[in-house]
Amino acid sequence: MGYSELVDAFAPIEFANALSQSLNSHGTNAQKLFGNHGLLYRYQRIAQEKSLPFKTKLTIRAQQYKGSPKTAEWWTLETRLWDLIRRLYEFRWTLANQQPPPDPTDSSLEETRIILKWLTDPAPRITQTEYIQSNRWFVTRENIKMRKVTAGRAALSHNNDPVVSELDPDAPLRQGKSLMPDDEENERKLLKQVFAYLRVGDIKGAQQVCRDSNNFWRAASLSASFGLELNNNWRKMCVQIARQPQVEKYEKAVYGAVCGDLDSVVPVCQTWEDQLWAHFNAIYTWKMEDVRVSEFEVDVETETREWSGRSGDCQFRGRYC
Repeated sequence: MGYSELVDAFAPIEFANALSQSLNSHGTNAQKLFGNHGLLYRYQRIAQEKSLPFKTKLTIRAQQYKGSPKTAEWWTLETRLWDLIRRLYEFRWTLANQQPPPDPTDSSLEETRIILKWLTDPAPRITQTEYIQSNRWFVTRENIKMRKVTAGRAALSHNNDPVVSELDPDAPLRQGKSLMPDDEENERKLLKQVFAYLRVGDIKGAQQVCRDSNNFWRAASLSASFGLELNNNWRKMCVQIARQPQVEKYEKAVYGAVCGDLDSVVPVCQTWEDQLWAHFNAIYTWKMEDVRVSEFEVDVETETREWSGRSGDCQFRGRYC
């Protein structure tokens, strides 16, 4: 990359011109800052336009412009940064002009939600998915049938076979056994897809994947639309599943994502955006829990200790909330 291209890449003139035009324009301060012609949107658009030529060179003259990949990445990050600043600043501007002033807890929760949405909006959409068999645990079911014929029902429940002897959803955890390899792989593909939908904030899409593969119980397990008591019980069960060492990593991540258990989600994160999303998703979930608890006038500290009986939960809340 030549010197002139390098100077052009950082575009100080464009940013300065945008600032000058904004200062000299007519309208309120809010109009100068926000909206499709506001200063923050202009900064975001400048960065976005600057990333496009380098992305083009990646395919046309990738060998000649050795620095182009990193420069394109820089400008993409710059674009996202101005997008985040615009979202947060617009919210804070609106907040500062509200009468009476809102509750600080509400504003903190909303800012967390804004950051979480900023992290899910640009995430790659799910366009292609792996095929998932709809005949749930078919190979395991046939294996159980064969073992019943050869060994009998009584012997089936007491033998040392590593494969489960029952087909209810809790059987693998309860018996400490596994499914047949083909069914294990089918489960892994299903849970990986479910997590991908949760990563982009589409819980309905995640539930639909479960229904399409006849895993209706999984679709139901992702739903938290119950009353406070049932919701807390549901989240306790999610935490217990997410922290079971024998559970497959994507199943841990699925339940960790919906209940706010950070440690079970991080291992499947592949990018810094995924990592940041995992943190803010956990923060948002715990803040929502505080709001629900306060609405029902329940002691938050007592509720937290009862929630799982582990000091790590209290420490987690102390770190982020």
